[in-house]
Amino acid sequence: MNTEIQRLIGHCQRLDTFIESQPSLWEQPIIQRFIKDEQHRKLIVSAICQPTPQNINQLNQAFYLFYGEMKLTSYMMKTLHWRAIRFDQQLKQNRARYPLIMDKPLTSDKSITFADSLIHVSTFNLEEKNLADLFPEKSFSFAFRHLTAHQEFVLTKRYKEGWTDTDIAKSLSISQQAVFKTRQKALDKIKTYTQRWRCD
Repeated sequence: MNTEIQRLIGHCQRLDTFIESQPSLWEQPIIQRFIKDEQHRKLIVSAICQPTPQNINQLNQAFYLFYGEMKLTSYMMKTLHWRAIRFDQQLKQNRARYPLIMDKPLTSDKSITFADSLIHVSTFNLEEKNLADLFPEKSFSFAFRHLTAHQEFVLTKRYKEGWTDTDIAKSLSISQQAVFKTRQKALDKIKTYTQRWRCD
């Protein structure tokens, strides 16, 4: 018998008898959570020891509200849980897709890829103002001109200055997911425009 039930014993014979006659009731998690609240225990004592319509109604209303809050909390927790799982799945899918994009050849002789350019960023002058200045290929300059200021900021912080998505999110007061989506769109745009440059 837990502490909360013990606190209900001794107020009146009617309540003690009720507790002893309904052992399965007090084992239910919802009831155990309900009686943890001191005010709820007082309502139980009043409703059973002095079973007036008013006391019974107050207990019923309190339990109804408590049960509704528990259901809502449970629903929210389950929703957040499944959304988190779906978000992780999307991240894994995107991470699986991007290596293909990063390994896409940027020149006709297939000697340079986007990933190669990022790996060799350290060979450029990191004091240059723009991220586009780090890449000598004209296709990159062409692509970077079509980025928004927001997209260029995210890519600059991520690939030039080595910030994490969390760092960028804090600096912009946005979510890490928003940073990831911005970076994803920017890389897609670069891929599109570098391909267009080669076709032209």
